[in-house]
Amino acid sequence: MNRFLLLAPLLIALFGCSNTSYQSSFEAEKACEEWASKREIFIYKEDIDNEEVIRLYDLGLAEGRKWEEKSVTKEIRYCMIDLATKKYLGFEYKNIDENKIYNEYQFNQMQPELIKRFSF
Repeated sequence: MNRFLLLAPLLIALFGCSNTSYQSSFEAEKACEEWASKREIFIYKEDIDNEEVIRLYDLGLAEGRKWEEKSVTKEIRYCMIDLATKKYLGFEYKNIDENKIYNEYQFNQMQPELIKRFSF
């Protein structure tokens, strides 16, 4: 009994007072979204969809159309839920220059890193 009383404060300190655990999925999601919002966005140009162009020509709907790359804004940080572990996962694209416009190939080469976990 005395051993348990001596270990109880240590166990509570190690496992009971975790700052990364939230009472609900709603709280964990809000915390993750707040974390993600602290970084800027970046822009990449999405390539022209050649299959869509061919389809429109085949349908006769491409006459006089101007084909341009589409600018897409992307957040540097974002969150995803992992229901199996009951966590929101915070991802971040590293080494992004917010003033540069990337092309779709460059964007597809970027691998976001898992930075934070928000348990609930």
